[in-house]
Amino acid sequence: MKLALILIIFLALYAAVSGITGKGSEAFRSPFFLFPLGLFALNLISCTAYRLYREISGRQVWHIGPDLVHIALILMIISGLISLFGRWEGQVALSPGEAARLDETYVVVLEEFRIEHYENGAPKEWVSVLAVSSQEGEIKHAEVRVNHPAHVGPYLVYQSSWQEREQGVVSVLLAVKDPSSPLVFVSIAFMVIGLGMTYVPKLRSLLEAS
Repeated sequence: MKLALILIIFLALYAAVSGITGKGSEAFRSPFFLFPLGLFALNLISCTAYRLYREISGRQVWHIGPDLVHIALILMIISGLISLFGRWEGQVALSPGEAARLDETYVVVLEEFRIEHYENGAPKEWVSVLAVSSQEGEIKHAEVRVNHPAHVGPYLVYQSSWQEREQGVVSVLLAVKDPSSPLVFVSIAFMVIGLGMTYVPKLRSLLEAS
């Protein structure tokens, strides 16, 4: 328990300092971060495995809520590492009619780009209308807005910004491929179930006592 607490404090301070200094993902690839993170994960795995074995053996299934929360934390650590070393990003600026190839399978064509405005004339949002073609010849249409990306196979295509160039206004799109995404949703599910199993019985006892 003491080791876990020391590691949590160190990792939190390291992350805070890295954020302040602007080192970004480079700092999190350093052995000074990865080694204590690995120690924390191993400590958490061993403690969780021991508790799960003890509680399941004693048929105390409703007591495994905290262990499911711990499993969620372990999965989050794994997904974070997968994202750190496996995430891919690519940015491209397209004029209407231009195309960009994401990989051997997917090609996106910018059909239309428009800037929507409020009634007072201020820019409201940027919208890109895309035609997505796959290797199989299938063509789909998608609309990309700020904070509303389009799903293109394993990619998420975001509306990043726009630029004024000699040939006119161009749309700047950001494509992101993050293999950790499914694991993130699994970890969230474990977290929700674990918190529910931990606190629902306590809340029920408090309500019954009152």
